[in-house]
Amino acid sequence: MMEISVTFLLTGCLIQGVFCGFSISLPKRVEALQGSCVFIPCTFDIDQQYVTELTDDSKRIWYKDGNSPTVVFDSSSPNTASLKGEIFGTPTEKNCTTRFDNVLQRDKGSYYFRVEGSKNLKYSYTNKPEYKVEIVVIDSPPKPTVSLFKDQQKVKKVKEVKEVKEVTGKLCESALLD
Repeated sequence: MMEISVTFLLTGCLIQGVFCGFSISLPKRVEALQGSCVFIPCTFDIDQQYVTELTDDSKRIWYKDGNSPTVVFDSSSPNTASLKGEIFGTPTEKNCTTRFDNVLQRDKGSYYFRVEGSKNLKYSYTNKPEYKVEIVVIDSPPKPTVSLFKDQQKVKKVKEVKEVKEVTGKLCESALLD
């Protein structure tokens, strides 16, 4: 009896995995340096009943979330929205990996993805918090850090690195040695 229950449960999980409906995989948060580009790795899946409606002509759209969500990028007219960039791959590959160019402070916020195919395939990935990505725009890059490998420390052990300077393309260190 127990074996039948376990088999039934596993079969149900497998069927749910095959007919998983709409889902998306993307990071919760990405950072961009003001004026640079931001890269959002992204893949999506659709409900089985819409597979034939997903073609390479299907639209892939990004919205900025808020009181009144705004289209910020549309693959069918990539140069007309507020964010310029590119969505990689094709809709039939279920690829929504995106690069937005020249990201500014006004672009920080929460974003979600939408796919629109032929006929009835029109779906916005908004029903779960993990279906959205937060773009954080920073004004300056983080301070660099220097790590020495063990073989670089073999002469004397480094107590503390005081400063690191770039001299003609090479890093020089000023350190206190034992």
